[in-house]
Amino acid sequence: MAAASGDSGCCSLERCVNRLIAAGSPSVRTKSQAEPLYLLSLQRYGRDPDSSLLFPDSVSVSESLFDATVTEGHCRLRVSLDPSLNRLVHRNQLRCGSALRSVVFSGGGGGGDPRTEGRTFHICSLEVDSASGGDAALRALSSVSVTSLPWLGSEPSLLPLRARRSSYLPLWNNHDFTGEVWKDTPPCEHGEDDRPVVSLAALRRHFLNGSRRPRGSLCVRILHKSRLMYYGKAEQSSECPYKAELQVADGSLSVSVVLWNTVCLDWYRCLQPGQVLRLSRYRVKESYGSRSGQDTEPNIGTVKLQLHKLWNTISCCCTFSHFISLNSRNPAAKISIVPKQHISSEWSLPDLPHNFLCG
Repeated sequence: MAAASGDSGCCSLERCVNRLIAAGSPSVRTKSQAEPLYLLSLQRYGRDPDSSLLFPDSVSVSESLFDATVTEGHCRLRVSLDPSLNRLVHRNQLRCGSALRSVVFSGGGGGGDPRTEGRTFHICSLEVDSASGGDAALRALSSVSVTSLPWLGSEPSLLPLRARRSSYLPLWNNHDFTGEVWKDTPPCEHGEDDRPVVSLAALRRHFLNGSRRPRGSLCVRILHKSRLMYYGKAEQSSECPYKAELQVADGSLSVSVVLWNTVCLDWYRCLQPGQVLRLSRYRVKESYGSRSGQDTEPNIGTVKLQLHKLWNTISCCCTFSHFISLNSRNPAAKISIVPKQHISSEWSLPDLPHNFLCG
């Protein structure tokens, strides 16, 4: 592990940062000293329209950008990586625990994002010390409490450094969630929902009669939850490009409910099949399948709800060729999980078609 310099009273990583701060120009670069740096974390996110301005020479190599946390054993620094280094990540040569040498740093802003404005730093190039092995950091930092190491500057936010995105992506796919921004408990509710409960069948009748204004709250049971979908594109500036689908039903119909954008951040982890939801401030929208003349929308179509009564199975077919849209604005959807003791028998909610118990 690198020792602190007695001349300046600060560690080698801090001296690199101080040189960049003193220069005051993003074009100035400084190289790490002989002792290695260690990669503590690696986080991926999708680039946005401004990325081509930040990385004009190398942004086209990938749809993804990476942030990283590095240390030499005395302090931590969160940085962005130049897209030209993505190939090292894709080959699993650059990974958490790697020892890094000849690391070239530059300064930079927050990619034009006021949420991350301030002093941020960038790694332009580096060499992975493969001779040290994949567990180099584990061995070198075994006596160090890594989470207790001080940050250089203020503690970084949870947001990506070089794109306007609200969360990071998993390293190897776009169908899971990662990071603390994904809530595992429902948001605090503000005020009681006193709107009358309407059935999905009644909502369908109102909609087909030309009324686009919701008539009341929906009380439905979740039958199925889809995987998360990330639809971010480099040419799009959406900060939270996520959607997820729930198949829900009451005693009259079943329908697809789509969670959009930050609603996914707040609710995707919290919602599970079998739960009963009370929904208001939703919008009813025509499905893509009905607009194009084809049923191409996943989880929208005929759904059989197995209601076990007197050994008979009653099938309820979804003929509502629209979906319920829950967004964070225009309007801001209101969602609540109904406790078991508050579920009314008047709602005639179906049971889950399958209930797998973990042994």
